[in-house]
Amino acid sequence: AVTSALSWLTASSTTLSLPSRVAGGATRSSSAVTGITVCGVGVAVGDVIVSQLDRLGEGVALAARAQEIAKPAGIAVTEQAHQFLRGRTSIELQDIGVRQLKNIATPMRIWTWPAAPAD
Repeated sequence: AVTSALSWLTASSTTLSLPSRVAGGATRSSSAVTGITVCGVGVAVGDVIVSQLDRLGEGVALAARAQEIAKPAGIAVTEQAHQFLRGRTSIELQDIGVRQLKNIATPMRIWTWPAAPAD
């Protein structure tokens, strides 16, 4: 999943859009009028262990915590993923600084799209 997200970001040009309808997963905001659920996306690089119906590991945990920072329909990217993307895409990510992510020992720099306000 992490590789797919990085490949998708790398293949994207200056125009970036996310699907607005999500089947399951974490809900970031929802519209009672349209019934559309919009979520943010977290992108990270790390080990992922795949077992029959589950995905575990550092990469999954980092992406989940980065997602908590993402705006609805936005993207939050860890520093390691940002380094991978640098020079491979024209998407402009904004550095929002070093953040302490829940249950992650070391604070890490986060980049967002679209631009999110720094705290």
